[in-house]
Amino acid sequence: MDSNFDVLLLKACRICNSELIDFFHYENVPIAGTYLIEADLGGEPLLPLTAALCCNCGLIQLREIVPSSIYTSYRFIGTGSASYRAYLEQVVESLVSEQDVRNKKVIEIGCNDGYLLKQLRDKGCNLVFGYEPSSQLQQACQDSDIPVARTFFSSDNLGECPILPVDVIVIRHVLEHIDDLHGFINAVCSALTDTGILIIEVPDVDAILTNGLYFHFYHEHLSYFSLFSLEKLLSQYGFQISMHKRVSIHSGSLYLVCKRIHGTIANIMESRRANNDLEKTCRDFATDMKTYLKDLEIFFKRQCAEGVRFAGFGAAHRTNIVCSLAKMTREHIEYLVDNNHFLHGLFTPGTHLRIYDPSKLWQEPTDAIIIFATSFEDEIIEEQRAFREKGGRFVSLLPKPRYIT
Repeated sequence: MDSNFDVLLLKACRICNSELIDFFHYENVPIAGTYLIEADLGGEPLLPLTAALCCNCGLIQLREIVPSSIYTSYRFIGTGSASYRAYLEQVVESLVSEQDVRNKKVIEIGCNDGYLLKQLRDKGCNLVFGYEPSSQLQQACQDSDIPVARTFFSSDNLGECPILPVDVIVIRHVLEHIDDLHGFINAVCSALTDTGILIIEVPDVDAILTNGLYFHFYHEHLSYFSLFSLEKLLSQYGFQISMHKRVSIHSGSLYLVCKRIHGTIANIMESRRANNDLEKTCRDFATDMKTYLKDLEIFFKRQCAEGVRFAGFGAAHRTNIVCSLAKMTREHIEYLVDNNHFLHGLFTPGTHLRIYDPSKLWQEPTDAIIIFATSFEDEIIEEQRAFREKGGRFVSLLPKPRYIT
């Protein structure tokens, strides 16, 4: 990966252009969703990571803006997990049965490997189309016979979609990656019929702040939304949140159904805490984050000093960020495993941990497995129960590092 690229710095809030207040800053942090081949080790970019709060609309956002070109080699998929596939199937069932998404035209922006669109096509007889800039994931879509535009979704690229205007637009875990939120939502408006619905799912910033999810901040996630900040953004474009719920996926996400309303829209969401309280919450989070990372570093150094050998399960973004910030290297973790075959044989940025198929756990066993994929902890323990039966141990990272009894 080229380490010589320009990183822009955000000067004002993405939603309301108000002044920002920084509440944490780290130096020399790798871009979490990028991976390396052996020849590139040591040449990857290490960037600052600065989180800031807008006290007007409540949006938490990063100062650093990484180039969108990193997504052309994006490799994250969630469908290696059975529980994640089951969740996507539940989303489709809800859309078909509760939102009447049958025989409709549907776009998914950032459609990943096309799993959700395939389910919508097969279970709702919908005409589907995806936007996906990653070359790896485009091929996965094609393998499932999902038509896809090999580009980013934007006003300039609407012509790539042959089924416009559409009845439904799905944006799952994409909005947080977008720098120009207003340009993006403008393009959504152009692509959607007047009676269409917009499905949005994003990480829930309240869950992050309340549950101490310190490694959920990384460069690809530019914005961290609450219901209040989402409503502030969407109401400007004639969208009303008609249904919302909190779901457990990715340790806590917001799922919204939005409809277009003509005329003036009153803000229907109320901030649940005053802005000065939110600022204090953010500063307390930053203080606790430093303590957590130090405790994590001490825990693994002590265990390794006692001769414990570790492997890690899960090699996605949060693994990369927690290992980097807590200074966990190959001195502490011998290797990582992941069900995502797109990652096998690659190395994590910054910490240079090699990633293997889970069969590596039997080929080269260790004393304990660190569960970095915290959202799937129970599923991983069940999947690797034979490891425990042979005396292996598991380490949970939340709410603090500990062996699971």
